[in-house]
Amino acid sequence: MTAHKDASTPCSYDGTGAGYTAGGMNTGSDGVLFKSKFGTFETRMRISCDAGTGVWNTAWASGAEPGMSWPADGEIDWIETLKDLGADRGASTLHGQTGSGGHWQKNVGTGPVMDCQSYHLIRGEWAFGKISTYYDNILIGTVTREQLAASNPTWMWPFDSYPERLILEMSLGSWGGTINDATIDGQTQVHDWVRVIQ
Repeated sequence: MTAHKDASTPCSYDGTGAGYTAGGMNTGSDGVLFKSKFGTFETRMRISCDAGTGVWNTAWASGAEPGMSWPADGEIDWIETLKDLGADRGASTLHGQTGSGGHWQKNVGTGPVMDCQSYHLIRGEWAFGKISTYYDNILIGTVTREQLAASNPTWMWPFDSYPERLILEMSLGSWGGTINDATIDGQTQVHDWVRVIQ
């Protein structure tokens, strides 16, 4: 996935101004990878060298239960490179619904600085009542159903009940930070391979 400056793409709500393009892919509502729930997700990934300064690299899973809407069926962010983390660092986060229909999020862990010239192994382990994330075979964090309930008893744990679909995405701006116009063109996010083990 590659970022490009694109004069033909508007980047403002009124449709004016030159914009940017990037890319993403997912397994779609009918292509749920974790059909029986639980399992291990892995990707050998090279993040953009502009991470945290305009590029928002992601590998995540979104709930795919027919008839349900986010965040009721959950979201597992295996890695996101966010502006608040600085360049070349990723975090893993869980999202779900509160008892009153609101949204909660909980950090699983934040990884060390990554060399953006090299590939890194991103692994997520999804078990009953437990989700763990690893970067380069180092555990960056685990969240359990019991820990979530202890944090706030109104936070609902959706991950034992619903399937998830896989999303690989390179977004620009927003949580990725202000786009650096001088360096954004040609920034890439590369996945050598992706696999799900159940």
